[in-house]
Order: sequence, then C-alpha cells, then structure tokens
Amino acid sequence: MTCQTGMRDLAQLILDKQVRLGKPMRINGLADATGGPAFSTAAGLLAFAVQSQAELPGFSAEDEPPKHLWGRVGFWLKENL
Repeated sequence: MTCQTGMRDLAQLILDKQVRLGKPMRINGLADATGGPAFSTAAGLLAFAVQSQAELPGFSAEDEPPKHLWGRVGFWLKENL
C-alpha cells in the first residue's frame, strides 16, 4: 500500500465519500516533481487565481506600487492622504 493509497483510504473514511487522486491538468510548465497529486490543490488554486484576477473588484495592474523610489513615495502619498 503506497502513501497515496493510504491517504485516499483515510479521506474516504473521514469524509464518508468516494475519493480519487487528482493531478494538475492543462497547466503547462510544471516540473515533473510538481505534476503529481500532492500539488494538484496548489496548482488548481494558482490557476484559479490567475484566471480570476481580472474579475476582482478594484484590482488593476495600476494599483501595484512602482519600482523606483519616487514612484513608491507618490504611490504611498496617494494611498494614505
């Protein structure tokens, strides 16, 4: 019995539901080590965040602080005064 099988059995016991192991799909560029079931939740949440970023109210790329010093000072003043 592998660790994954043991986790699946434990989840079925605790949740009283059928459980299956998932793996990240349709996500390009993942290393082999992060393409298995252990990273499926994290990969799914990151993919959802990237897709949903444009739908967040009040968020835009312009809201990010500038990289140079005077731009950051101006951003801080705009946000806090």
